[in-house]
Formats: sequence, structure tokens, C-alpha cells
Amino acid sequence: MTWRPTSAHLMALIWLALAAGQTARVVATGSLMSGDGVYHFAHLHSIVVDRDLDPVNEIRYFREEARSPYTGQPKIGNRPPRRPTGEVVNKYPIGLALLTLPAYVAVYVVSHGLAAAGVPADLTGYGWTYQYAVGLLIAAYAVLGLWCCQRVATAREVTAGDGWWSTLLVAGATPWLFYATLEPFFSHALSATGTALLAWQWLRARTDDRPAQWCVTGIVAGVATTVRYQDAALLMIPAIDLLTGLVRRPRAVTVRALAVGAGAVLGGLPQLAVNYHLFGNPFTTGYFGEGFPFWRSPWLLYTLTSADVGLVRWAPIVGFALAGLVVGARRGWPHARIGVFFVAVQLYVVSSWFFLSQGHTFGNRMLVNCTVFFVVGLASLFAAAGKRPRVRLSIQATGVLLVGVNLLLMWLWTRGVIGPMGRLG
Repeated sequence: MTWRPTSAHLMALIWLALAAGQTARVVATGSLMSGDGVYHFAHLHSIVVDRDLDPVNEIRYFREEARSPYTGQPKIGNRPPRRPTGEVVNKYPIGLALLTLPAYVAVYVVSHGLAAAGVPADLTGYGWTYQYAVGLLIAAYAVLGLWCCQRVATAREVTAGDGWWSTLLVAGATPWLFYATLEPFFSHALSATGTALLAWQWLRARTDDRPAQWCVTGIVAGVATTVRYQDAALLMIPAIDLLTGLVRRPRAVTVRALAVGAGAVLGGLPQLAVNYHLFGNPFTTGYFGEGFPFWRSPWLLYTLTSADVGLVRWAPIVGFALAGLVVGARRGWPHARIGVFFVAVQLYVVSSWFFLSQGHTFGNRMLVNCTVFFVVGLASLFAAAGKRPRVRLSIQATGVLLVGVNLLLMWLWTRGVIGPMGRLG
């Protein structure tokens, strides 16, 4: 008998692999975060330990007291986000903190229980145990995102096996893997899950077509926006789909559009409340002075091919996936057609952003949210190969090779040969 792993088996194995990567990072560096990830973690400390949303003491701690045992450098730089009036703010959305709150609270409660029993425990809320528990929960969310990717990929003409091949090759050969293991607090792996979950739920809503399903679609988009503001663009997916049917059934489409909007407000309500509390306006984000100065002449080639953040240069498998996405769109796949549109919008947004190099980044981190559509594109190539085993084998072999290249780049990053640690030397 030949044993074939089920989806549950694969998901468990993937989670264990991600957990192993995070464990290696913690063992080697004593931490599971740096850069922007520190600010996402700071929300957790502020909510649970300080029980407020004032980031001043967290930012002071990571800037002045905390040091990486690996590099000896402060965990964040000397230029934290500020209001125009000069006060320090934590501009990053609250979603990652809220979604991982159970893991952080669990460690906090257990630590206080151990301390009460006379066992030494970290009560500061800053240590590696808190980071590690949250990281493992992020890994679980990341695995859920891959399951959604596989489900979306198999919506049309793709077998379950090819769906998993496409999912694992894209995840392993793109920056998704880096941000699910070595830098989970950067929110990009969680953002990829949000997009995949939205795509899966949208396909369900198109089939079921009840207003309740469209409302859930809106809720997913709203929650995704609390993880990364850039993911507000996810609302375009159900909106465009509904607009195409407006002429044929205006009343039904209007009801469903209102359901999507209501769901989006409900899902995004925590962020709107936090923004109102901090800035006096629910739509003020804290990204003061940061905008899109290149919106008339976006740096598209830079975003796709540069040594800094070139999407295709750092992850060549995306080039195949984009070609496959076009093939799927021409075959009439709705998820491929909307994928072409969503990837194009995200590419334009990222190429118009003022910070083109994206700072502390492994590849193009801002387009990790497109992972599900890269999976659809690669799955389209498998479907186009049909029953030609040599073509299918070539796609698989090339994908596995590119996974190896991505792992090599990650190893070089950890050794300081490439990336910010190399510049510190």
C-alpha cells in the first residue's frame, strides 16, 4: 500500500516545519522579532501588561534597554513614528496583536502562576517565551492560509494534489516562508492568510449567494485591514464581482453590497475604535507624512526586478505564476481574473509608495499578500499541462529547485552575507 498524506497530515507537518524554523531563530538570537515586528509586539505588551494603548514605554524599552544578543544592536532604531506635534506613536495596525492575544495572555497567566508558586518566571511581558508562543500561533494562522490557498486553487479544473503542489512550491519559493519563520511579527504571513481566506470566502459567497455569506466576506476583509492597512484593497474583490451583476439584478446586488459593507465595518471596528482613541479620527492611521508620491509614475520595474525588492528577481517562481494567472484568466476562471486585477493593483500601490526599498525586507515583503493568487497561477500551469507527465514533472522539478534557492537566500541572510546584518558588519 502507498500512504498518501491527507490535508490534515500536510497541515500538521507544515506547522511543525514552521515551528522548527521559529525555534531555530529563537535559539540562535534569543528573540523572534526585529524592525517593524517589534511595534506589532509592543501592542500586545501595551494591552495586557500596561492595559493602555500608549506605546511610549514599550518604544523606550526596545530602543534604549533591549539589545539583540546576536548583533548587540537595539531592537528598533532611534527614529520611532511620531505625530506632527512630536509625540511618539505606534502607527502599526492592531490586528496582529488582537489575533494573537490568546497566546500572549496564556504565557502571561502561566508566568504569574509559576511566580506565585516560587518558580522563577518572566513577568515583564517582553521575553522570548511571549514572543515564541505568539509566533507559534502565527504559524498556525499561516498554515490555515495555505489550506485556503489550496482550496481556492482547486476551484476549477485543478486536482487536490496539484493544488497542494502549487501551494507548497509558492510558499517555499517566495518570501512567504521567511515571514512565516524568521520574522513572523512583520505581519506579512498573517496578511497572506487574510487574502487567502477572503478569496476562499468570496468563492463560497458566489456559490451560496446569500447576503449572510457576503457579509462574512466583508468581515474577513475588515479584519484583514486591521492586520495591514494595504489589505483594504481586498474589498475590491467582492465589489467588482457584484458590480458585474448590477444591471441584471440591481436589488439583489444592492442588498449584497450593503452586506459586504456592513461586514467590513464590523470586521474593521477594532481598528477604527483604536484610531479614534489615539488620533481623534477613526480614519487617521498614524502614517503621518507617508504617502504615494510616485502614483503618476510608479516604479514598476524596480518593484519587479531590482536587487533590493525585485519580486521576480527574489522569487522567480512568481514569474511562472503570473504567466499561469493570465492563462487561467483566459480560460474563464473567476479567481484567476480577479487575481490578475488584484495583483496589478497591489503592484501599482507598492510601486507608488514613498519608501520604494521597503527598508528591512527579505525580497518584496509588501506583495506577500498576493500569495493565494500566485498559487492559482501556478495551479493553472499544472492544469494546462493536462496529461503530459514530462511537462508536469518539469514544473515540479523547477519549483523544488527554486525552493532550494529560497532556502539558500534565507541562510545567507541569517549569516549576514546579504540583508541588514551584512550592512552592520
